Amino acid sequence: MRHCHAGQKTRSGPGFFMVFLALIQILLISTPSHGQKASLSAPGPKTLINALKGKDSAKKNQAMEYIKENKPGDLLPILSSLAHKSWNEKDRNMALTVIKMYPPDTAVPFLVDVLEKTDSQETKIKLIDYLSPFNDRRSVIPIAKELKNPFQPVREAAARGLKYADDRVYPVILEMAESPNPVMKLYALQAFNYLYDRRFYNTIISLLEDENKSIRIYAVICLETNKLGQSAPQLRAMALNDKNDEVRIEAIRTIGSFGDRNSLPALYVVLNDANKDVRKASISAMETIGEKKSSYPLSDRLARESDDEIKKSLIDAMVSLKSGGSLAGLKKILLEDKKAGLRIDAAYALGWIKDSRGLPILLEALDDADFRVRAEASAAAGNFRDRSASASLIEVVSRDRERYVRSAALYALKKINDRKSVIPLFDIYSTEKDPVFREQMRSVIRSYLEKLT
Repeated sequence: MRHCHAGQKTRSGPGFFMVFLALIQILLISTPSHGQKASLSAPGPKTLINALKGKDSAKKNQAMEYIKENKPGDLLPILSSLAHKSWNEKDRNMALTVIKMYPPDTAVPFLVDVLEKTDSQETKIKLIDYLSPFNDRRSVIPIAKELKNPFQPVREAAARGLKYADDRVYPVILEMAESPNPVMKLYALQAFNYLYDRRFYNTIISLLEDENKSIRIYAVICLETNKLGQSAPQLRAMALNDKNDEVRIEAIRTIGSFGDRNSLPALYVVLNDANKDVRKASISAMETIGEKKSSYPLSDRLARESDDEIKKSLIDAMVSLKSGGSLAGLKKILLEDKKAGLRIDAAYALGWIKDSRGLPILLEALDDADFRVRAEASAAAGNFRDRSASASLIEVVSRDRERYVRSAALYALKKINDRKSVIPLFDIYSTEKDPVFREQMRSVIRSYLEKLT
């Protein structure tokens, strides 16, 4: 055994101490700080995606928090691919949700990429609705391209979204409108409903002459939607001359919606068209415009009309205008038409319009074979409050066999309030055997007497 003498240095002393210090320095250098530890343990894109798609809600929330705080750029391309390639709607929605957590300036290119590549129409609509408010130049043209999408809700979303976009949209839509493909023209017209600009007016007018009837119809609808009343002259020409009745009907309807009184002469012409639907559209347009003088051509048409549906429309239009024109039409219907329902309508119309020339026509109808017509004519005659009708109505109260008709005549007399009716009514009352009608008469006679005292 070897011993150390006093004053003699050991071989292990200084050498061991130096080695110990070196080891300490190595450990300090190699041991990461708190920040270094977080950096080294940061999850990669694959780990984050797996957590987001997994069923562990705790891991999913941790991944979301990490993304929200750190916005890892290498995750975006993977999310974009997942959003347009995945067949799983849940995964697609998750990917879009995460992309939207990034600042818009960063997220827009990746969202546009999804918009252009996805086959999901629902995803396209969601993206268009999200991107549109930013009005980012990078998204305007991709959204405009969706105006050509065969799926109508996508086209509508794109049109809505581009409402406040810049002029770069203009050539895209114009190109569609000038396309030889009728489908593209239709899509352009649909876009005009949302994106109309006065620069498009001549384009729309030119499409009124397109060889395709559907395009002409959609062009008319576009004019109406955008309230372009200055197009009335072109619409009048279409109403009179277009080779397709459906187009003419749409033009007539739009003239009515514009309330264009200058178009009334054209409507009077088509009122006598061979096509009943064209006639009906003309009636409706005149009713909408609301010019009382239209009741004269309406009355003349009614006097010659053979279609029951059109007769009803003509009567309704005169009721709406509160004018029967010459009354020739209403007179012919009330006194000659085979349909009791139309005769009732004519009687009501005369009572509503209250043109004094109509009262003799109503009194003549008190002999109608149908009790319902007699009752309506009695009630309508009362609306005039003309004492010249009293004698005829008293005759109905006295002789008609239907209580319903007698009641209508009785209350018409009450409206007229002719004191000379009291004695004849009392005479009828004194011999009346129908207890119900007798009570009605008692009430009416009492009201007369109260007014006389």
